Amino acid sequence: MRNDAKGFNKPAHTNNWDIDEDAMATGVRLFCQFVWDNQDGVPQTL
Repeated sequence: MRNDAKGFNKPAHTNNWDIDEDAMATGVRLFCQFVWDNQDGVPQTL
């Protein structure tokens, strides 16, 4: 995740890439909420 203020702004898949670990909690909460919201399956649309 990009955070220019903390210097986490390098391209992914390079030796200089890093992640703002403070942002990981947000990602985990988002992922967990998605799982909880879709325990019965993700709606299929065409």
